[in-house]
Amino acid sequence: MLAVLLVGQKYELKTLIKSCVSEARNFSLNELQRNGKRDDIDLENYQQITDGIIERLEKENKRFKVKKRKSAECTRVLNLRGELL
Repeated sequence: MLAVLLVGQKYELKTLIKSCVSEARNFSLNELQRNGKRDDIDLENYQQITDGIIERLEKENKRFKVKKRKSAECTRVLNLRGELL
């Protein structure tokens, strides 16, 4: 994927660059850091990729916190219900 991005950068193929950056935003941070091509990515494209990774992780973290809060509320309700019985 990043090799294709580098070709897009070399020939200034904006649509290809946009598509590759969009796909690379789904990488894990470790995948991006371990990739030997990462140092060849233009800074602007690299920043877009890392911003996408961070945004995705923030959304996942928010969903996890909501689930955890709902689970805690359900547990509290069940405990209260058990005390009433």
